Amino acid sequence: PALLRSLAVPASFFGCAALLGLGIGLGGMTDPRKLNAFMNLNNLATGHWDPAILIVFATALGVTTATYPLTVKLMKKPLLAEEFDIPKKTEIDARLVAGAAAFGVGWAITGLCPGPALVAAVSGDPKTLTFVAFMTLAMGVAKRITAPHDPAKAAKHANASSLALLSATALAAVGAIVAAAMGSPDSSALAGPAPPLDPVVWHAAAGGAMIGGAVAGMLALTGEILGISGMVSGVYSPNQGAQYKTNRGLFVAGMLAAGGILSRVFPATIQNFYVAPLPVFMVGGALVGAGTVVGCGCTSGHGLAGNGRLSKRSMVATAVFFGTNVLVSSVLFKVVGMGAGWIAALVGK
Repeated sequence: PALLRSLAVPASFFGCAALLGLGIGLGGMTDPRKLNAFMNLNNLATGHWDPAILIVFATALGVTTATYPLTVKLMKKPLLAEEFDIPKKTEIDARLVAGAAAFGVGWAITGLCPGPALVAAVSGDPKTLTFVAFMTLAMGVAKRITAPHDPAKAAKHANASSLALLSATALAAVGAIVAAAMGSPDSSALAGPAPPLDPVVWHAAAGGAMIGGAVAGMLALTGEILGISGMVSGVYSPNQGAQYKTNRGLFVAGMLAAGGILSRVFPATIQNFYVAPLPVFMVGGALVGAGTVVGCGCTSGHGLAGNGRLSKRSMVATAVFFGTNVLVSSVLFKVVGMGAGWIAALVGK
């Protein structure tokens, strides 16, 4: 029935996002130290290297790779839509590489990408709030600049698009003001030893399975690719209508709801113990926001959904943003010591 479907589709966006967010938190991706512990190859020599992120990603990718052909070939069409909406782009161009590289740099210097940042924003940490504020603003601006221009659609949805961009600007301003008022997150802000990294391997595997399940569920239910940056930036698309943007707004709400649950059950998972000054999170958020829009995806859209369907375009993007992260994390550690603060905080130095 049409009424049931009209309710079920928005509920699917919210539910898949909540499952995704819980998986991100359980897997440890909301702790920026986990990302730096894996990507910074210098940690292999210091004993602080942590493979948890690799376990999360490999498990999630295994689920998406196994379920994609079964979903598309056996189901024929999604449960709540008339057809699967699979990206048709195949070009491997400068825009893809540049966007992925920019994302990789922002991801490296902050330890955050769109999904983990949204989930962890519930903690109210000034570093995370700053990152999210500048990320969403950059997404809004980049979306308006890079979206294919359709005069008819743009005119029809002009008010909604302007309101979305204005909201992004206001969020960035408010986020920066609140973060500054809460104090500068440098090493002195961490009094005493920080909690250790979660050592439980099954948390990473279970989190990865939940993430993969959310990606697979979104495809089976709505026919859409679950790409977190695409969902968030889609709110600012000048060519889309109210229902499209409402669904993506509910997706963001589902991510925040997951953060709320984690704050009650595993509160330490959404705290930001990464040591870096506030401007780093401003720059990192802007790079991640703009980079994921220009490169058309992040770790979920390209890394899981794209690689899961064996897209060469997504394979290249994933190699670029992972490679950039490893390079930047490892070099900055050696040159300026970035990424060392959280290690010192572990022992209270």
